[in-house]
Amino acid sequence: MKFTVSIRLSNTEGALERVLGRLRQRAFEISSMSADRTPDRAFIDARFTIEGTRDVEPVIKQLAKLYEVQSLKFQYTEGGAHNGQWQNHTEREVCLPV
Repeated sequence: MKFTVSIRLSNTEGALERVLGRLRQRAFEISSMSADRTPDRAFIDARFTIEGTRDVEPVIKQLAKLYEVQSLKFQYTEGGAHNGQWQNHTEREVCLPV
């Protein structure tokens, strides 16, 4: 099955590496990836297309538990039960210093 994951991370050291490591631990292959910093450099907006034979739900739950993850959406691109629909998994409020 193929999935697209859009994720917003705090721009901290190692945040993107932790996401990539979690995907590798769950035996997902990354087909494509793009990442950009927000203009204020506080966050990283990343988008992954991943493939795997396993269910995506457990890895999405694990990604949502990472401290740096601010928001996370995924879409079944091929072979999923909700093919073509975006699923909001988590939204967290961000409190930034004034």
